[in-house]
Amino acid sequence: MSGFFERLERENEIIIHPGQSQGEFLEEFIRMWAVVRMQEDFLSGKLEADTFLDFLDQQEFDVYQLADNCWNPC
Repeated sequence: MSGFFERLERENEIIIHPGQSQGEFLEEFIRMWAVVRMQEDFLSGKLEADTFLDFLDQQEFDVYQLADNCWNPC
């Protein structure tokens, strides 16, 4: 697996914090699920790379670091 997808997978994990409310946990879960669905669409070719990177940027991922770790065969 490339470094890009390994990093994305690590950053998609749900973290439960002591004292976290049910609402905060649900928000974290929904965020994680949205990233997983977008990742699935990207890998299946249903989503353009720019759209995927824009979404990751909105989710506060470091898209430049993710892109640097992405292998491009072209």
